[in-house]
Amino acid sequence: MNVRIFSIAALFSLPIAALAQTYTVTDLGAGYGAGINNSGQVVGSLDDSATVWTNGTAIALGASSGVAYSAANGINDSGIAVGYIATDNPYAVVFKGSTTIVLPAGFDGAFSANAINNSDVVIGTIFYGDQYAGGVWSAGCTTGTSACTLTALRGVGQRRNLSEFFDAAVGINKAGVVVGTTYWNGGFESGYTPTTIPTVWTNGNPSKLGYIAGSNNATAVAINDGGTIVGDSYLTKGYTSIATEWMGTTATALAMLPGTTQDGVSAINDAGLIVGSDGNVATLWENGKPVDLNTVLAAALPAGVTLASAAAINEEGQILANGSNGQIYVLTPASAPEIDAGSSASALVLLLGGLMILRTARTQRQRS
Repeated sequence: MNVRIFSIAALFSLPIAALAQTYTVTDLGAGYGAGINNSGQVVGSLDDSATVWTNGTAIALGASSGVAYSAANGINDSGIAVGYIATDNPYAVVFKGSTTIVLPAGFDGAFSANAINNSDVVIGTIFYGDQYAGGVWSAGCTTGTSACTLTALRGVGQRRNLSEFFDAAVGINKAGVVVGTTYWNGGFESGYTPTTIPTVWTNGNPSKLGYIAGSNNATAVAINDGGTIVGDSYLTKGYTSIATEWMGTTATALAMLPGTTQDGVSAINDAGLIVGSDGNVATLWENGKPVDLNTVLAAALPAGVTLASAAAINEEGQILANGSNGQIYVLTPASAPEIDAGSSASALVLLLGGLMILRTARTQRQRS
């Protein structure tokens, strides 16, 4: 028998088949998904009503009497959801099962509750005259008791009062650091009119985040517990949206999928995995590289259906996506992540494999 013996060096030069991460898909049915917690509970809306999906079953949130429409925007690990209801006007609310707690509006009303962390601190949008601003509701607000305070967030560059411009609070982490946007409509900086300023609030104090090259407008939408912030940047010429990551105040544009011209971010988890959409394609960014989520599914979606956007990701790596058919899908990691050929673990695998081949070849030569 002829046996070819490869050198160890040659073995290290051979390509390795990557073990790409794949996802199993759970179809939750019709609706729009907005948030997912670490237990896999999903919130959003179904038939214009705030809804939670638990173990695949859709359950209406809050009371429907007198409510024209409602929606849930986020949910924490205790299963407390936040969002809004609308009668004659919209109201920021907390949903606890069938109970709806209307958050104190203060000022001139509260438009929506946007997110809640695991300390039950809620952030959202409040009205101030004909303007609006970010608001933070203390943990006591989720119990419906008097131990509830509302704090209005002042935007970057604000000199006198909240009515000077708009700002919005969109994301919060476990430390209570809030991210969002200051909307300034005149005179903030020379050449920056109008301007959207990506903003982070630490202990209620606003700081301006940086811009990517070619942009003077950006919005921050989410922050993880490590302090990494994600959002969207807009080019000075035109309204092209570019997914952006901030480390500290430094902005970095995320890569786009081939053939696309704009993208946007929805969420980031503590592992640094970012989700959103690239064009009308649900997208995952890992280490700044985009992946079309439609290409990594363990089983195909129905014919003609695609994942159009990824709305959220939890710490288990589950991704909440909305389909082109108006259905909600949960993607659950099904395999090991990709192995880096340059890693020490991969090198060890190659080395052991090479030694086994050499040993087998030597044994066969001795027998012959």
